[in-house]
Amino acid sequence: MKKQILVVGNGFDLSCGLDSRYSDFFKQRFIDLFGEQKNHNQIRLKLNSGQSTDSWSGKKIDYFKANKCNWPKGITRWDCIFLFAEELLDDSETCQWQDVENIIFNVVSIVLWPNDKTKPFRSNLRFKKSLESETNKKTQFIQMVNSFAGAETDSLELKASNLLHDLNDFEKVFAKYIDKARNTANGYKGQASELLKILANWYSDKDNQLDVISFNYSLDIRFGEQLKSDGFALGSWTNIHGIASYYNKDAENYINRIQNTTGQLSAPIFGIDNHDILQDGFNNDLRLLFTKSYRLVNARIISMISDDICSAADTIIFYGHSLGRADYSYFETLFDDSDLYHSQTKLIFYYYEGNTPLENREQYTSDVVRLLTSYGQTLSNIHGENIVNKLVLEHRLKVLPYPEF
Repeated sequence: MKKQILVVGNGFDLSCGLDSRYSDFFKQRFIDLFGEQKNHNQIRLKLNSGQSTDSWSGKKIDYFKANKCNWPKGITRWDCIFLFAEELLDDSETCQWQDVENIIFNVVSIVLWPNDKTKPFRSNLRFKKSLESETNKKTQFIQMVNSFAGAETDSLELKASNLLHDLNDFEKVFAKYIDKARNTANGYKGQASELLKILANWYSDKDNQLDVISFNYSLDIRFGEQLKSDGFALGSWTNIHGIASYYNKDAENYINRIQNTTGQLSAPIFGIDNHDILQDGFNNDLRLLFTKSYRLVNARIISMISDDICSAADTIIFYGHSLGRADYSYFETLFDDSDLYHSQTKLIFYYYEGNTPLENREQYTSDVVRLLTSYGQTLSNIHGENIVNKLVLEHRLKVLPYPEF
């Protein structure tokens, strides 16, 4: 029996017919908050019409706290930030304002960056160009972010608390959107089951054991148990960042029972990579509160992670994952546990061909090489930087288009 680990990202859900893009979520979120009749410019004008300074001191106030009573119930600081990011950021190539984790990284860096003039924060965001110049858009963004984080006189600790509190609320809104989308998507679970069987090569070898590591919030271990009842050799199912049904008591009771645990389930978490933060070398960097590592430790997700995923595998398969830096630490752990450099473990990366298959293959192959090169640099072996060549020569690396199903 061969052990396989399958890592799935949002591309898996999209392939199975789920409207799980951030663009789908934001479209529905803004309709829920403001109604369909208002466009986003009208909404921003309304949000931007409140008092922004203290009449006595002239200092900037906590704009969100002072004005939210006039705004829709349930709105969060992050809803406002994403709305204004849409207006100010350049979308000529991609909808970067919908890149949730990168926006979070930039926002918390703008607000919480230590007061060190020798090391100014350099944003990786690209801003719209206008008659006022791109620099002016960047200045507007920085001012907007600070106004929604807290008052000018607030401590960095309080601003961090404000942003983290509202991020928790924002994540729970996203969870309910995904939960509803999953429950109303026709044929989604059937498609997911079929795709998993194809990726595991189940029709040719039913003894292959598959351990699933899902970066999605939709399907959870309850779906895994259904697969087992159908004869599928599923070793474990882990939702690495929480689940959409965290608030469902039936789901809580069922999952606690089969995992022999107690307590509440973890809501989805959004987080940033700690690599970039640690290399800045600051002491007491409050941005660490927003890293995935920190948030995993402080969430109940730890008890939902199977021990089986941290063991050697014959094959590690990636499907529908963007291979973003924020998740490198997870992949490095998988590679370490399988002793990737010295073992015979094979890697298979699936990519979406779309309307430009050659371009998409080249881009995804670059992402794969970047991930593996980064991992090679963590190895004590002097030849770690050559890990890509080693895997290719040993026929242990494949980059393939999504299979048809």
